[in-house]
Amino acid sequence: MEELNLITIPDSQLDSSLSCADEAKRWFSFGFSVIPVLSNSKITAVKWDPWLEELSLNSIFSYWKKNPSHELGFIVGDNVIVLDADSPESITSLINIETAFAVTPNFIVNTKKGVHHYFKLASGAFAKSDSHDTKKHPDRIDVKTGRSMIVLPPSTGKEIEICDAENAADLVEINQDFIDAIFRVNGREEPRAFVPDLKSASPTSTNAKQLKILTDKLDPDIGYDEWYRIGMALYYETGGSEEGLNIYDAWSSKGTKYSGTKEIRAKWSSFKSGSSKPITVGTIHKLLADQNIHYCEDDFIECDYEIIEPSLSEHPLDKYSLKGKAAKVEAFAVNAKPILGNIALAGQLTVIYAEFNSGKTLITLHLLIKSISEGIINPADVYYLNMDDSSSGLLEKIHLADEFGFHMLSEGYEGFTSEKFIGIIKELVDTNKVVGTIIFLDTLKKFTDLMSKKDSSEFAKVMRSFSLKGGSLIALAHTNKAKVNGKSKYGGTNDIMSDFDCGYVVEKISKDNGVNTV
Repeated sequence: MEELNLITIPDSQLDSSLSCADEAKRWFSFGFSVIPVLSNSKITAVKWDPWLEELSLNSIFSYWKKNPSHELGFIVGDNVIVLDADSPESITSLINIETAFAVTPNFIVNTKKGVHHYFKLASGAFAKSDSHDTKKHPDRIDVKTGRSMIVLPPSTGKEIEICDAENAADLVEINQDFIDAIFRVNGREEPRAFVPDLKSASPTSTNAKQLKILTDKLDPDIGYDEWYRIGMALYYETGGSEEGLNIYDAWSSKGTKYSGTKEIRAKWSSFKSGSSKPITVGTIHKLLADQNIHYCEDDFIECDYEIIEPSLSEHPLDKYSLKGKAAKVEAFAVNAKPILGNIALAGQLTVIYAEFNSGKTLITLHLLIKSISEGIINPADVYYLNMDDSSSGLLEKIHLADEFGFHMLSEGYEGFTSEKFIGIIKELVDTNKVVGTIIFLDTLKKFTDLMSKKDSSEFAKVMRSFSLKGGSLIALAHTNKAKVNGKSKYGGTNDIMSDFDCGYVVEKISKDNGVNTV
């Protein structure tokens, strides 16, 4: 990115009469990472990371010259925080907190529903994005920071109320106490950055030398998710030290996808936020065990081993027994926490039946994005298989997936087809790569014949092995065209409803002004 010359932007120069192209350049000079947005929407018109890598005044000029109707937003980043109040109650909550801390924002934007108050984070302060259902919690305040996108004026519905900041660095500063007060009003835990506890990090007291020996036994082209988890384990076990980074970089450099130390350092920095359940050296041990790589923990050298054949007197079922193997099952168990509102639980199979074109996809995506925004699920673990959509509908959902970080798959793209699905699931189960994976099927009929008891039963059997290894499935399906006693009924045989953990039949109860109510 080219060097910025920060400039003052008077209110008089920020109005809806100016083009988004002109304003994009002004906001960029203000210090914001601007990004094009589809008109009258919150959907970015480009993929975030490639756009940001090439972001400059020249790229802005070139893009809006070709797409003059596109509006604009910006990726908030770690140093800025935007407080979004969408109701009279939440505006009152925000003003009360600002008054209590004697803080007056110098940058406010009016929106269709409420206001955006812009601030910068004080040194050492930590915040994370947080969003809410305004109807259920009208007094709560949405928080946007880090990898969040905010639509900027003069885009549709956005008008400057006040902008006395000369640039982003001149925004009014808020500290940790102020942020904590916001999260308390929102009914959330006070946000804190993850700090590794080396005393409890590893019961085996694995040192850096041992970590290097262990890591070097694994192929750096093992797969992105495993590569990412190994990095998090190294970060946790070494306290995010430079020594740990060097181990991660040296190991990664042996892979075919290595792009240099700069990329590894950026990924390393992203691990600092951590999680409520840290990734430890146990992850590396498990990957070694899954690949049948043997080592002696005392000196970390490969050791000989002997395969002992079972005796002929052994009971035929003994080899399948889980006696004394609770730890093996525990490695794949996941907490049955809600991952899609209160509809679906982690580690279970869920099916949602609804009438064609009743909005089940929109409801599902809304709940998915809400769970991601609230930090309930990791978007990198989510795979949405969109197999029943138009090209324009698919494109719109891909932009959503890019914005919120989950995966979108579709028939015929990148070589994926519905026929490959069962084979992929069996491979994941056989190689123990399931834990934490969340799959959405839209719609179920593209993956099995719901009218066939044999096919439906076999499909449910395979997916049960997937859930037992720590996977979660949410499948969308259509109801029968013929209603029973005026009520909708699931389509196909009863095998899916019988074999899945939870099944719903969504009923459309009204249609007002062309909008379905379910």
